[in-house]
Amino acid sequence: SSVWLKSTLRDQGMASAAEDIEKKLRAVRKKLTQIDKLKEKDASQLDDAAREKIATEGSLKEEVRDLEAQVKSAGGGSSEAPVKLAQQAKAKAKAEPAPAPA
Repeated sequence: SSVWLKSTLRDQGMASAAEDIEKKLRAVRKKLTQIDKLKEKDASQLDDAAREKIATEGSLKEEVRDLEAQVKSAGGGSSEAPVKLAQQAKAKAKAEPAPAPA
């Protein structure tokens, strides 16, 4: 019935949103790792693009905090929560049979 369909769509939407948050979090953390590597180099060896990247470190750290807060509000205490939530929603959608036509 429409209740099952709405529930399934909601679960899939939550899973998709959780996956998007996790993906963004990984990307931002990767940028921060790159910045750390740049900061280890001699400043005189850095080009303008590298200096600009280093200058974004503060805003990237803030973005990580915001994304981690979204993860926690999604019902989990770690950054793994969105992935698990997504996997559970997909498994539930596969396990539930489609309703028989009335």
